[in-house]
Amino acid sequence: MRDLTTEERRILKVLMDPILWAEQNLTNPKDPSEPFKARWYQKELLDQRYKRKAIRMGRQTGKTTTLAVDALWYAFTHQNKLCEICAPEEKHVEKVFKEIEFLTRGQEHLLGSIKRWSRSRGNHSISLSNGSEIKGLTAGSSAGRKGVGTRGQSPSRLYLDEADYMDDRSIEAIMASIISDSDCSIWISSTPTGLRKYFYNVCTDPALGYHSYHYPSSVSPEWNEEVEEYFKLFYHSSVYQHEIEAEFGEADEGVFANHHIDKCIGSYHYADYELTDGGIRVMGVDWNASKVGTVICIVEYTPSNGIFTVIYTEIMKKKDFTQNRGVRRVIDLDKQYKCHAIYVDRGYGEKNIEDLHLYGMNNPASGMHQKVKGVDPSSTVDIQDPVTREITKLPIKPYMVNNACRVIEEHKLRVSKLEEKGRSGLIRQLRNFKIERIGIHGQFVYSKSNCHLLMALLLALYGFSNEFGNKDGFRKPITIIMNKQFRIGSYKPIDRTSAIDGGSSSIAMNTRKPLSALVNLGKYPHTVVPWSSRMNPWDDDPDKRFSPLRRGKVYVRRSKLPQRGYRSNF
Repeated sequence: MRDLTTEERRILKVLMDPILWAEQNLTNPKDPSEPFKARWYQKELLDQRYKRKAIRMGRQTGKTTTLAVDALWYAFTHQNKLCEICAPEEKHVEKVFKEIEFLTRGQEHLLGSIKRWSRSRGNHSISLSNGSEIKGLTAGSSAGRKGVGTRGQSPSRLYLDEADYMDDRSIEAIMASIISDSDCSIWISSTPTGLRKYFYNVCTDPALGYHSYHYPSSVSPEWNEEVEEYFKLFYHSSVYQHEIEAEFGEADEGVFANHHIDKCIGSYHYADYELTDGGIRVMGVDWNASKVGTVICIVEYTPSNGIFTVIYTEIMKKKDFTQNRGVRRVIDLDKQYKCHAIYVDRGYGEKNIEDLHLYGMNNPASGMHQKVKGVDPSSTVDIQDPVTREITKLPIKPYMVNNACRVIEEHKLRVSKLEEKGRSGLIRQLRNFKIERIGIHGQFVYSKSNCHLLMALLLALYGFSNEFGNKDGFRKPITIIMNKQFRIGSYKPIDRTSAIDGGSSSIAMNTRKPLSALVNLGKYPHTVVPWSSRMNPWDDDPDKRFSPLRRGKVYVRRSKLPQRGYRSNF
């Protein structure tokens, strides 16, 4: 060091410090005209004192950016080293390499040192002139993919992104690749899912040798009260705890928290219940194979107090079950309770739905051909992540569960205390309903055993949301379109157009009002999508405003006018 000049000492200091190196050599990924500037918590993560790091962070905190910065610094300042980035899905790997592309944009001295940059699907890698390489691999949790893509690699620096969405066996296979290199640094980061798996262990057990970091979304300088209101609108409490607060939550807690369920238990008997004048009733029917039978749940909504009351449940067991008897029972109950809508499971009930529709056409006064709607819980819908803006196919069942969570968390549901008795009681099923695992696409996979009455309840509550949104206080699932900067926009209802299959509707919104005005309308279950130049909900011509796509649940704009704002399905 004594033989080095002042300039050489300065250069060496920059090369040894990832924060200084990044701020002098990388570009702000959000603004290419500005240099990269590390946030205070990113500086903590880039500190090289710890070789093993376990990092749990909320959304919009720059987790992927920080990982990419660390990998770039190490690869450019060390010779003949391999940085291996593993993620559960191809889209996660692509996201990291896209961030690397943004960080190096306009930095010709770095780009000139890249010998080869492979961007092909399934083969993401950057080879440098100093012999180092950054490589991206998938290590999904689906059957037959337990870390297969990472075998045979021997990295000097290992990154596991979204590790809590990986199967434990996948992570174990990845870790086997670094057995021969005791000097390998390990970076494990994720938004927590709440499950007690590998990521939970390394974050909470110091004996495993990881330095744990925890940053909720509120640490971001972009966080404010308006954004906080928005995410509380979007997530129910348990998901908010994981996605925003980056907390694991209680290990023994199910999807529906016990303290919320306790607030929903009422002392009444179905036989003594009197229908409310002006009440609205929806029947949920879970049709199953003969082993389980038909399960029915009827819920009444009282406009005066906003309460959803379970007024009848029935499980038609195998000994007295036939498909025809189940259809007849639905017809009889509809006559007795005068239901406004009937939502049924398509799984084993496709023919039964046709029979009910046929009955309705032969008996128009019953309205069966209009009020009976089929729902396939295994079907998928296109959902756009509110932060990453990526489209994923999400099963409709998690959407229905989220809808029920909101009703229960706000103590708007009433269930008879009699449902707590027996293994098949609705309250018992609510308490036992848990998340078994996280699917490869990030969706929750729920427990399937002994939850048929709960499924009938989910169908009924979904029916209220889908049939009577924005009427009598119901909360319609909404879709909000954000502008390109992911700013909270503003809104004004200006038109309504009916969607097909389900009776949902759309309202376009475009004037400047704060998010609190939207929040005051109620905490609506909703999905956020980014603004598209193909959408124009304010076109004077209704035919150009929306064109139904995918069963009428998705709309596209034909006009090319560059307008911004919200579209909302109430």
